Amino acid sequence: MGIDIDGWVEVTHSADSSEHWFGLLNLSPLIDVCDRGSVLLFGIGNGWKGDCPIAMERGLPANPSYQTLRDIQDIKTFEDEEKGCANEHFGYTHLYYSELLRPAFAEEYGRLAGTQWGPVIKLIEALIDSGRYQPEQVRFVVWACI
Repeated sequence: MGIDIDGWVEVTHSADSSEHWFGLLNLSPLIDVCDRGSVLLFGIGNGWKGDCPIAMERGLPANPSYQTLRDIQDIKTFEDEEKGCANEHFGYTHLYYSELLRPAFAEEYGRLAGTQWGPVIKLIEALIDSGRYQPEQVRFVVWACI
């Protein structure tokens, strides 16, 4: 059985990351397999030994977007109704785009281009390049399911 990645790219209009966040981009239609990028970023998946994920098992951010909260509630409702499906969702974590720009991650950042995360990163880069958002105003909130 495969691992699916779910979640959101969230943004805030404030320089203060404790402010309100908005779900901008649903990751489910874009990331349909758990590949090397999922391991490098979030430690979700297996088969790549020796990788040191940047944002493994951080949990949900303190202030998730409405869209993320709605999805999490839907998961809880589903798991409550389908008794045999508990614990099929795991790996809740988050990552600020600014963390990908740190020198320590520079080599790994380039390796994301050949993964399903590559196009998502390009979309975020376009938002940053437009001046609309700063790197610390964009984050990934992700989880996995089997």
